[in-house]
Amino acid sequence: AFSLVAIPWLVIHLTDSTFVLGVVVAVAAIPRVLFLLIGGTITDRFSPYLVLTTTKLGYGCLTAGLALIILSGNVQVWIVVVFSVISSTIAAFSLPSQIAILPQIVRKDELQIANSITNVLTQGLMLIGPAGAGLTLAFLLESNNNGLFLSSESQELQVMGKAFLLDSATFFIAFALILRVSTKTQERTREDDFNLFDSIKSSMSFVTSDRQLFGLLGFFMVVGFITDGPSSIGLPSLAFEEFRSSVDVYGLFASCHSAGAIAGMVLAGFSRTEKLSFEIQLFSLAILWGLTFILVGSMTTISFVLIALVFMGTIDGILQILFITWLQNRTPIEMLGRVTSVMFFFGQILSPLSILLTGAVADYLGTSIMYMLCGTLLTSASLFKLIKTLTPN
Repeated sequence: AFSLVAIPWLVIHLTDSTFVLGVVVAVAAIPRVLFLLIGGTITDRFSPYLVLTTTKLGYGCLTAGLALIILSGNVQVWIVVVFSVISSTIAAFSLPSQIAILPQIVRKDELQIANSITNVLTQGLMLIGPAGAGLTLAFLLESNNNGLFLSSESQELQVMGKAFLLDSATFFIAFALILRVSTKTQERTREDDFNLFDSIKSSMSFVTSDRQLFGLLGFFMVVGFITDGPSSIGLPSLAFEEFRSSVDVYGLFASCHSAGAIAGMVLAGFSRTEKLSFEIQLFSLAILWGLTFILVGSMTTISFVLIALVFMGTIDGILQILFITWLQNRTPIEMLGRVTSVMFFFGQILSPLSILLTGAVADYLGTSIMYMLCGTLLTSASLFKLIKTLTPN
């Protein structure tokens, strides 16, 4: 969570450009998309447990390395790009393993509440982390400006370096905790029978043969194209460029979104929606999600933006739990990593383009206009799909 605040702040600090931030985030998104299919396949082949522990260890070492470079005062934008690219590559392996491991820990009828609990805990830390990072960094910088530290640009880098160092420690703690997790033993394909490309092909065949899964791919691509940009660079741009605020306001923005996500995940975890069509739930919630983007963009004061972000996070949280649980129930456990990676691959395939366009629109038209445009597109696309679902043929 410290990293989520510090990376955009670091880039803007080094370049003073939202567009450059968009370029950095877009470049970093490419390997996550490219390696998702391989990540899901490796997860199914070598077990989600092994992949999850390895990625957490990798995250810790990578973040510690960036922290040391920042503390040395030698950080440059290209170093941040390299860090983001490697981190994004690790994420391509981590994401499928996080979703695939849960059915190996709990019973099928416990999946929805289990997804709710794990995601609420994650979002709880996301609620505390960004605000804590923003307030801590702002306090240290304010102290620096008041003369308690040597006033220089290098002092600001020292503060950021310490934030990343703290972030790296959390990954090593996570690694130690995951070592204590017990999973159900799953029979694996013998290593001499394993073929990476055949395995990816089989997961593609599974998705295309499932009419409902395949039908949702196009919608996920559209939603990903509309929302990935605002989700990646929207909040820092809104805080730093639109409201001319400091890093603590950005931290509050991120935390309010997380607070809403927690509320949504709790609601989804304890709700019973089996009698409702998943597609009707999905498209209806996506319409509401789009309206919250318009709401965020139309607010003119920070306090109202914070309230709008809570609503946005709530819808986002409900959508996450419903989709993940639906996918886990619909997919054979031995293929869950691969099928998850296929769905997320198509959902994020346009992410780099989305981020670049979002950065350009935010630079030329303003972040508020960008949010309203994205919200209008998401609401329209979701309404079209809902009407089509309610009136087949």
